[in-house]
Amino acid sequence: MLSNKKAAIVLNGEINYLDHFKDVLRCFDVVVAADGGAETCLKAKFFPDVIIGDLDSVRKETLKKFSNSEIIEKPSQYKCDMEKALDWVVDRSKYSSVSIYGATGGRIDFTLSNFHLLWSYSDKISIQVEGLDWFAIPLDNTFSKFSGEVGDRVSLIPFGVCSGITIK
Repeated sequence: MLSNKKAAIVLNGEINYLDHFKDVLRCFDVVVAADGGAETCLKAKFFPDVIIGDLDSVRKETLKKFSNSEIIEKPSQYKCDMEKALDWVVDRSKYSSVSIYGATGGRIDFTLSNFHLLWSYSDKISIQVEGLDWFAIPLDNTFSKFSGEVGDRVSLIPFGVCSGITIK
């Protein structure tokens, strides 16, 4: 049985609210910076618990500033840094959910890849990708209901064959 512990993964994408991002990250039991996500943490003046990846997007000076963080170099190019961070969280078997920040912006190929990867992990852990005024969750055939407020914008984007979807 998983605990209610929550993990956060910080990527090297766009985060438009650095002024209060530090406060957002304080709500998590563990914060994992995926490679260049450590640069984002530095800008937010937040010390991640773990920095993981091939470490090609994080400056050596940044790693020195985060000497109290666990630094895990995984040079393999068969997985992207977000996968390496997700593997680290899932392998710990003590986190019930993970929120991912910085998954969008910059290169569209990275953004699309980040969202596509979610389905490889959605059966292992509850995942949410978050931005300033939006969030995204991968839904599969076990998901039954989603509620919102009148006026909320909801987008359904299929990554494969979809059927039986109703919206009220």
